[in-house]
Amino acid sequence: MLHQFRLSMPRDEADIGFTADPELAVVVQMDGQGTPKLKDETWAAVTAAAPADTRFGWKDFLRNDTPTLTPEQTMTKTPTRDLISYE
Repeated sequence: MLHQFRLSMPRDEADIGFTADPELAVVVQMDGQGTPKLKDETWAAVTAAAPADTRFGWKDFLRNDTPTLTPEQTMTKTPTRDLISYE
């Protein structure tokens, strides 16, 4: 799992080998705090910049997101998340 909350990380995504090993699933987890609007803006930037076939995850913060999205609200976003975590 790669945590990403800005476009400058991770670097050299093309060299990471997102689909190089059929037994390994690499997930880029969008990790940011704030309002749903702010997180949606980060999500749009991160997903637009990612290589094709990237699998995505999303992190919701119970204390630092205002408000914290429910799993159902989180799953309405596109592209579909392969992983949702709460911290």
